[in-house]
Amino acid sequence: MSENIYAVRTNQLRSRMQQEDLRAYLIPMNDFHGSEYIGEYFKTIAWFSGFTGSAATLLVTESESFLWTDGRYFLQAEEQLEGTGIRLMKMGEADVPTGTAYIAGYLQECKQAGKTLRIGFDGRIVSAAYVETLQQEIEKSCGQKAQIEDGKDLAGEIWGAERPALSKEPIWELSLSYAGAGRDIKLKAAQIRMQEQGVDYLILTSLDEIAWIMNLRGNDIAYNPVFLSYLVLSGTRATLYVRNRESLPVFEEAVDVRAYEDFYQDLKSFPAGSRIWLDADTVNYKIVSLLEGKYKIMTAKSPIALEKAVKNHTEIENERLAHIRDGVAVTRFIRWLKTEVRTGKEEATELSAAEKLEGYRKQMPHYLGQSFAPIIAYGSHGAIVHYEPTEGTDIPLGNESFLLADTGGHYLEGTTDITRTIVMGPVTKLQKQHYTAVLMGNLRLMDAKFRYGLSGAHLDYLAREPLYRMGLDFKHGTGHGVGYLLNVHEGPNAIRSRVAEEGVFKQGMITSDEPGLYIEGAYGIRLENLILCVHAEKTEYGQFMQFEPLTFVPFDPEAVDLEMLTGRDKELFEGYQKQVYETLAPYLTEEEKQWLLRETRNL
Repeated sequence: MSENIYAVRTNQLRSRMQQEDLRAYLIPMNDFHGSEYIGEYFKTIAWFSGFTGSAATLLVTESESFLWTDGRYFLQAEEQLEGTGIRLMKMGEADVPTGTAYIAGYLQECKQAGKTLRIGFDGRIVSAAYVETLQQEIEKSCGQKAQIEDGKDLAGEIWGAERPALSKEPIWELSLSYAGAGRDIKLKAAQIRMQEQGVDYLILTSLDEIAWIMNLRGNDIAYNPVFLSYLVLSGTRATLYVRNRESLPVFEEAVDVRAYEDFYQDLKSFPAGSRIWLDADTVNYKIVSLLEGKYKIMTAKSPIALEKAVKNHTEIENERLAHIRDGVAVTRFIRWLKTEVRTGKEEATELSAAEKLEGYRKQMPHYLGQSFAPIIAYGSHGAIVHYEPTEGTDIPLGNESFLLADTGGHYLEGTTDITRTIVMGPVTKLQKQHYTAVLMGNLRLMDAKFRYGLSGAHLDYLAREPLYRMGLDFKHGTGHGVGYLLNVHEGPNAIRSRVAEEGVFKQGMITSDEPGLYIEGAYGIRLENLILCVHAEKTEYGQFMQFEPLTFVPFDPEAVDLEMLTGRDKELFEGYQKQVYETLAPYLTEEEKQWLLRETRNL
């Protein structure tokens, strides 16, 4: 039997490590910009391990290999890492150390063996914050910091000529009728923040922040309309570094354009004594190492993130329209599943169903493309949280159990993200109970009313409580922020059980509401709406906030266990279903309207 190709590749990396006298080599799933989703050029982990999830860190030591990923990908990683010799490290599980803790412990053993404490990575794809935490752990364990070799992309050397080229797709301008605020206004607001902080320069590396502030979009990362770039702001000018300069508009504002490849060299040429603001969350280690010691550095959250998350009036009204169009498309898809596929009139697989839904979306005005790879998961595939059907995993849709469909689209009017779990045949009492618990969590979170100042950690319990009462839970966040014709995941707003530095909810923030339940080997259930945070009343106790649904697609009444619903739950369910009908009916044919009326009638 031939040796596993991924084992061969990690062994090749070990040979290069030995030449560089490295104890370990680190490969995060990242690009030069701290992006959640990355272009083909940066998919080094997939090339070395076969793991294709969107979040992971690969560590190769002198004799072993490890891959850390989160609960969304445990099942997927177990399957894809089989036979590679790479050990899966399940983040957050008992007795599983963090990556930084493991490296620190390993280097302690190396020190005891008389070896040098040298580790390597490409400094452009490792965040400065991660390295700081890592060095603190190492110093605590070893009494000294590690020597870092960050200037050589050893993994890229081994990948060699097979590696895809860096993307260079055209860049296009988002007009004011969609953006709602001009580039000049956004740049000026950032420069005012710089002045308040007493800095001379602001360096932006996050691609969605650059796209937002410049009112530009691109296609350098699949499903994310951004472009490879850096932006340096001074008090009076902006310098934009891009790969595709030829496609840029002529800027009326004080904007200089330079080649993307010039950025790191230009970092060395700021005036002596300059005070520079770096984003603590996304800036990579290479940037910090080039600037540190030469300039005065302020690391703090980017001033752009919050401005981008709070949608303006134009963006909100556009988003409402985008979600109506998307709701029509997804509702037609569900009707097709129920009336054609489930009844046996048409045959379909997970992949062909994804194509069918894409066809419905393409019929909508101003549709640009998918906002992430579609998750169409039938039966037991639904238990894999972020399952994506491929030619190798695609299965026919049958007439039993559930189909989980988590999909989204980009429109000129905004970005959508919706999940529905559809009954494809007879379901058991237990399946109904599971579906209803998830439904209750979704509705209760959407119905939340709270005093201003709360973040997602305060609200997460609302979505999980019905599951908690059954001794159940799910291993992913309950909600994430969503960009305007940008990344489908954005901060600072989020809803999750662990306490973190999430943003306080503000009027204009768009967040997902997506509790779920996953029964390994059997089925998965997830129900997701996007919700808009708005002001409620203001009293002597302060400003109160609440959510409004943006997503309008029916929940499946066949899966609801009426005995579980409280009076308030029933009221919320029927109220939402009625709102779905009233919102979508004007855009449907008479036949479609009659079907939707039956789906949304009172229980």
